[in-house]
Amino acid sequence: MINLFYFNQSVLEKRKLSLADTKVPEGPVWIDLIEFTEQEKSMVETTFSIKLQTPQEQEEIESSSRFMELEDHLIINANFLHSSLSSYQPVSFYISKNYLITMHAKGLSSFDEFYKRSPAISAGKLDPLDIVVRLFELRIDLDADYTEDLTKAINLMSKKLTYKKQIKEDYLIGISELKEKAILLRENIIDKQRVLSALYKSSFVNKQYLHKINIFLEDIASLLDHTSFIFSRLDYLQNTYLGLINTQQNKIIKIFTIVTVIFLPPTLVASLYGMNFKFMPELDWKYGYPFAILLMILFSSTVLLYFKKRGWL
Repeated sequence: MINLFYFNQSVLEKRKLSLADTKVPEGPVWIDLIEFTEQEKSMVETTFSIKLQTPQEQEEIESSSRFMELEDHLIINANFLHSSLSSYQPVSFYISKNYLITMHAKGLSSFDEFYKRSPAISAGKLDPLDIVVRLFELRIDLDADYTEDLTKAINLMSKKLTYKKQIKEDYLIGISELKEKAILLRENIIDKQRVLSALYKSSFVNKQYLHKINIFLEDIASLLDHTSFIFSRLDYLQNTYLGLINTQQNKIIKIFTIVTVIFLPPTLVASLYGMNFKFMPELDWKYGYPFAILLMILFSSTVLLYFKKRGWL
């Protein structure tokens, strides 16, 4: 699918290219390829006499592949997170003085939000680079929202462990999943920091955008600090969970130990009187059996009193 954006009476208007079209109409300021076919990609390449990025080139991690400044255009490859924080989507930006081309295999929240706002955007102040800056602004705002959502999830987990002291096996899995999401979020934010830093230094960028890009970089630095704090909290939660498990296991072992020690004296008494010696006066004694029972109770009670006095119970 190809979305086209035109200047129409001082506003940005969105149109969809129909399947019957064999060529991109003239005049669009932004060509957005989403869930596109190879035929649609070839159509755009033919119309503008350019070579667009392949999926492999979009996913390259080298700095030279993420940002390329050529004579008359820029090529930017960036990763945009999905709202589930489970994966990210590579997005390519082809920026020239007259038009912008973007490529992404699936829909993205930041692009959808821009589509909604496009009718209210004044086209008189808009150029291809302005669209890129606005998209990154929306993306950073969404990253901030994702960071806040992640913090709320951690707070909820922390309350269950710290106050309710609930210990369930799926909590450890939940903490690991939160860590994975935090890693993806941090990687995604660092990727934008690299791209925007390169964009800030580019001679292709007008001075009017430098101040806004610098603000974006400051926001990104704040988000990175917050993600570091998130990792610290997750490590603390994991240690708390493992500590609670160890405490619970120690209590169980303590119970078994106390029970074993309590029954050791009665076992000793029973063993003594279970020996088959010929001369054992208590065997023929009338009160021998009650005496043995009383001896067992006395020894067990003494052990219990001793444990209680030492604070082990």
